[in-house]
Amino acid sequence: SLSAIIRSSHEWESEQLDDEQLIEIAEKLVNKYREQWLKHSRTMRLSSAEALNQDFVWQEVRQFIELYGADLFHAQYLTLGNLRTILHNGIEQYLNYLAEYHNPAEPMALLTDLEEGNIEMEEAVTNLKVIFESVIDKFDRFVEYNSTTTQSDYGEMFYCLLDFLRIEAAYERDDWKMVPLLIAHKVLAQQDRNESALIWEAVFEATSEEMAKKHLKKLKQTESEYKINLPLISDHLNERFVKPLAVNRMLALVPRAMNDARDGNEESAAFSILQEEIERYLASTIGSGIDVPDWMRNLEDEIDRLDEKVTNEQYDIETQIKLSPVPMSLDEIKKQLKLWNQPLSRPKKKKK
Repeated sequence: SLSAIIRSSHEWESEQLDDEQLIEIAEKLVNKYREQWLKHSRTMRLSSAEALNQDFVWQEVRQFIELYGADLFHAQYLTLGNLRTILHNGIEQYLNYLAEYHNPAEPMALLTDLEEGNIEMEEAVTNLKVIFESVIDKFDRFVEYNSTTTQSDYGEMFYCLLDFLRIEAAYERDDWKMVPLLIAHKVLAQQDRNESALIWEAVFEATSEEMAKKHLKKLKQTESEYKINLPLISDHLNERFVKPLAVNRMLALVPRAMNDARDGNEESAAFSILQEEIERYLASTIGSGIDVPDWMRNLEDEIDRLDEKVTNEQYDIETQIKLSPVPMSLDEIKKQLKLWNQPLSRPKKKKK
């Protein structure tokens, strides 16, 4: 919708869509979509670790790990393949398998308590399900935890990792609520409305600042408590919700930089700005070196997409069939925003 509005403004002869007007329209438009987005978001789970942010669940899972984790949570057993197989076949079947084949000379506390009735099978299955699903969702975090901390040598301390995962899950929930705002910024950047994009960034940063501080404060407290630093999670929360805006700016510069390169322009302004954006981004990013970060993948994907579009004649052939856009005046746009929540047609009155 925002792209259509900006494209419509290119057809206006008597007036221009200035930055103040565009921001006002974008704000109204985003608020309309955001209402639907938040309503939808409340019905979905973003990650398994979100369940751990319920106090009673967290206390139960932590106690379970402290009691039984020494026998269960060792890296050699917690491979991605093993975890997926356990969940696929059923955790109860997994526990029955352990009961049948484990070495009697090395008793397992969980199996003993299950046998003696000190814990119900349902409770054990529920706790293990939350733990295993949380690890699978963020397996790269587990790999980092396992390779950089001494706590990972002790299964009964596995709750340390889960505590970090639930902090990240809380951050991701708030981040998810802001997706409509991020999409609007991406459109502004892609449509070369740079001043409008900068204004949007300033408002976005001011709006999200306190929320970002709250999540970082919790992270610092947890790092201090466990004497653990996990760069992947630390980098993520230090984005403070606003670093994806820098990625939007980078992605918007890629087409211009590539066009300059094809034209043989060795002094490309777009490329220079893109290089500065990347260097600025890297300066505030630690990284773990375990995997390629998402922002680099996004840049690579955009370059590949644009390159494919130029070199492959069959690329996206369906988009060659285009309908002529119907431009709208500024008054028409404002009118539609006012009528947004009204039904397209009023129900007909029944004849007497």
